[in-house]
Amino acid sequence: MVDGDGRLVGILSFQDLKESLFEEDLKKFIVARDLAYTNVMTVTPDDNLDTVMAQFGFKDIEVFPVVDRADPRKLPGMISRRDVVTAYNPAILKRKMRPGG
Repeated sequence: MVDGDGRLVGILSFQDLKESLFEEDLKKFIVARDLAYTNVMTVTPDDNLDTVMAQFGFKDIEVFPVVDRADPRKLPGMISRRDVVTAYNPAILKRKMRPGG
């Protein structure tokens, strides 16, 4: 979730949202910020694939916010586990195919 200036303020998981949808009496009154986590694990554009993979291993989630290192609330994008694996696997294969790899 971002504020009006596009700054990261929290993250909302589908699991959290799904659980709240079954609260018929409350779903009209619950807003996203009530369910959001504000202590968000993030990665930066400077982090290498190994670092990002370690983050995914540490926290079993599918997507991480990518934040600017100089301004940790500036959100240039998101990265998914699938994105990382898609980049990681060819890099490993390329390394193995090099002489001495």
